[in-house]
Amino acid sequence: MRRALLEELLTRRLPHGLVLMPMSTEPAVARAWLLNHSDAGIEGVVAKRLDHVYRPGGRMWRKVRTRFTAEAVVGGVLGTLVQPEALIVGRTDYRGRLRVAGRTSPLPRAARDDIAAVLTAPGTEHPWPPAIASSRFGQRPSEPVTYVQVAPTTVVELDVDTAFEDHRWRHPPRFIRVRRDLWPSDVSIAPPVSRSSSA
Repeated sequence: MRRALLEELLTRRLPHGLVLMPMSTEPAVARAWLLNHSDAGIEGVVAKRLDHVYRPGGRMWRKVRTRFTAEAVVGGVLGTLVQPEALIVGRTDYRGRLRVAGRTSPLPRAARDDIAAVLTAPGTEHPWPPAIASSRFGQRPSEPVTYVQVAPTTVVELDVDTAFEDHRWRHPPRFIRVRRDLWPSDVSIAPPVSRSSSA
């Protein structure tokens, strides 16, 4: 009923840019949207049961985000080298510069010792300043974020979403594991492999 009303409204003259999102009851179609439309800025699909009606403020509908796994280089930590609480990660741009790509969500306690074992203090030079603008982490501009710099020699695998713009993830990536089999020069700037996840 609600969909029919929206379709009727959209047959009239409405402001430019207002469109009705496509819908489908076919799982294969929704899966194709998840896997093939991230370049267009689509972060996922909204799913609901056919017999559920829209209720403002309700939780009957579920957003299913497209997720990726991606590698990044650790350039800093929040916390200390011995007890890292979150990672500041980077990816190399087309000019070969390591750019700040994001700050992970808090590290699982079980992973902190594993990560601390492979982190080392930087030498005399580091590719990033000692404080980073909060906007680099997808936050509203506020006080710069201070962190502990580490030698950018450790590669980690992350769980990330499709919102990657200006060389950074808009939402905090989640740590998966240390990639001891990779060097920073192995980190590809090619698009990562996609999968879906409920939000």
